[in-house]
Amino acid sequence: MAEQAAVVENLEGDAIQVNLPGQLTIAGSSSLHEELARIVESTDVVTLNASHVEKVDTAGIQLIAAFAHERSDQSLITELRHRPDRLTEALAMLGLTAVFS
Repeated sequence: MAEQAAVVENLEGDAIQVNLPGQLTIAGSSSLHEELARIVESTDVVTLNASHVEKVDTAGIQLIAAFAHERSDQSLITELRHRPDRLTEALAMLGLTAVFS
């Protein structure tokens, strides 16, 4: 199965939204990692739109959590919006809910 790429959108002002791929898994982690690394310091607020996420695994969750943590260390905000239940449950199971509160 081919990797699905995240789609990065520039919104009003300097806001950025990342539309996460449907498969937030290790299979798509390299392209997602590249996109997130490119924008990690690009703006004060980045919104991760999870509305298309259908499948998650630990690697995918760790990737977005590490991105949010790195930005938080620099006093930058990362929002996770439109989470499907499976993503919310996985974050809770891994003890990472507070990363996106």
